[in-house]
Amino acid sequence: MAKKRFDVRLDLEDIEELKKQADKLDITPSTLARIFIKNGLTEYSPEKLRLMDSVDAISAATGSIAEMLLANLFLASRVQVMNLPKLDGESQEAYMVRLGSESMRLIKVAMGNTKAIQKSLEGK
Repeated sequence: MAKKRFDVRLDLEDIEELKKQADKLDITPSTLARIFIKNGLTEYSPEKLRLMDSVDAISAATGSIAEMLLANLFLASRVQVMNLPKLDGESQEAYMVRLGSESMRLIKVAMGNTKAIQKSLEGK
């Protein structure tokens, strides 16, 4: 196979990294660059790029879904607390203490539910 020189511009940091990796493999940076280019050309396909874009989009959406679930669970717990009725004969101070305790309990429940949901979305 005929060969021809082909110049490529690289950032200085990339050149240094290429040299480091080539030294570890006991080959020249030029040889390692050729290997990377050949592997890249072999692996390249429009279908693969579309698939990678889809995976990235799904990954971003999954993160957003987990955040939305957390917000929803938190808001639901706040609504429940806001509707907590005052008991007959209960002082305002006792009511506020009970309200605070119930708020903390519901927030803990919401956080626990969100962690479980997040784990299932991450496949853990």
